[in-house]
Amino acid sequence: MQNNPLTKEPKLERARRQIPEWTVYDDEIAALAQRVASSKEGSKGQAFAVKADQLGQAVQQKQEQVELQEEKMEKERGRDEL
Repeated sequence: MQNNPLTKEPKLERARRQIPEWTVYDDEIAALAQRVASSKEGSKGQAFAVKADQLGQAVQQKQEQVELQEEKMEKERGRDEL
């Protein structure tokens, strides 16, 4: 996914602005990734890696939902202006 070409606003900045808990999620994923990277235990490290991947996917899905919602709202505003 790319930045919004209409506003030139970076995706992460928009996510932080629109989803107040985004920073918390982002910090959790970063901390989890750090633990995975520093973990030397095989199975425990793999479990952390799986969880980090799941969290990353959940955050990505939320961002995609927000972007789709924004696009829908922009289209509706365009129709209202006609």
